[in-house]
Amino acid sequence: MSTWIIENLGHLLTSASILIAFTTWLVNQKSNFRSEKINHTASILSQTKTVKHLAEADYLINNLINKNAKISKEGITPEIEKPIFLMLNYYESLCALSELGVIDKKTLLHLRGGLMKRTFYLCEPYIRQYRHEQGRKEIYAKLEKFSEQFGC
Repeated sequence: MSTWIIENLGHLLTSASILIAFTTWLVNQKSNFRSEKINHTASILSQTKTVKHLAEADYLINNLINKNAKISKEGITPEIEKPIFLMLNYYESLCALSELGVIDKKTLLHLRGGLMKRTFYLCEPYIRQYRHEQGRKEIYAKLEKFSEQFGC
């Protein structure tokens, strides 16, 4: 057996070198993919500052959060309802993309998680009424799950 090892030592070392090179390449690829996913997530989240209607809706939501004003369907004006609806849909989409692994969940949580949870809490009466009106319990369910799961 030891003669076989000595005779094939060159082949064994070559195979080991190839295995090490492949493993290194694989680790680098995974690291690059994660970096790209984080950059992609940050790019998507930056839309709340660069896309006009999202920036305006984000500003309104932040003001309502600062006032700690709960939102319900009663007495809500179209000027307030439209941006709230927009941000809820945007956050629901982010949660869906996160669940699918398209965007990075940790980055989403770190950069926007607290605001998403506070928005859900602020709009919870509105969401519950909207679900009841539509007869669809799944409306904004991903945002609700995200808010509960991560406790931002």
